[in-house]
Amino acid sequence: MPAIVVALWLLMLACLPASALAEAQRVRVLSYYNFLPWNDHDRAGLTPALARRLTELSAGRYRFVPQLLPRRRFDQELASSREPLVVAWANPGFLDDAQRRRYLWSPPLLKDVSLLVSRRERPVDFSGVESLAGLRFSAVSGHRYPDLEPLIASGRLARVDAPDARLALMKLLFRPDSDFAFAELSLLGYLRRDPSFPIDQLHLSARPRLTSLTRHLMVRRRDAALFAELDALLRRLDCDSRWQATLREYGQEKLRVACAPAP
Repeated sequence: MPAIVVALWLLMLACLPASALAEAQRVRVLSYYNFLPWNDHDRAGLTPALARRLTELSAGRYRFVPQLLPRRRFDQELASSREPLVVAWANPGFLDDAQRRRYLWSPPLLKDVSLLVSRRERPVDFSGVESLAGLRFSAVSGHRYPDLEPLIASGRLARVDAPDARLALMKLLFRPDSDFAFAELSLLGYLRRDPSFPIDQLHLSARPRLTSLTRHLMVRRRDAALFAELDALLRRLDCDSRWQATLREYGQEKLRVACAPAP
């Protein structure tokens, strides 16, 4: 190879930023939501889309990889994995961190609401946990419902599990072994765009179960350096037109936290 070509090649390498020369750091984005709009086998949904867009915005610094896990394995990974992790769409109350002292939490990406839903021909209206006594609950397997545990433990509320939230609603509609389920506006927003789902057969209780269900990204405190860089990426994602289009695609535009563009 002519010496001048080698010299030019070395000069080009010297001009490249360090991020272009270093291998991107792999960071898993964990979630136990195994249904759309969140995740469909790590191929479609908001979690894979979020991982892709964060990777692009990091410009080679990180490679965010979505990983869908059952809830029990999710808890194990969170407790024992030595790799840096990001948890998607979590709420402090879901992970026993209501005071936000165990983990580091991003600002909310979405503001969700949890509603009680039942069959239109046999409506159930929520007026507090005690109003559910004597009923049967179509729940999501592996999910925790702390406010309902006393009723369930006492036998005053029967829990009938389904593999995911969409199937819990289908069980509610087409099988006689449950009276109600809980569904978030995020799920209902997506199902309204799905012509195969009979959403008009659902009755939505006027009083929500949870009115302030914010969804965040979470990082363990040992990964504080990652959290600082993730925070900078999220400030760019906040007003990113491609990300906003993704939210519209999955019916989440009304839950998006208002964009605050830089002055």
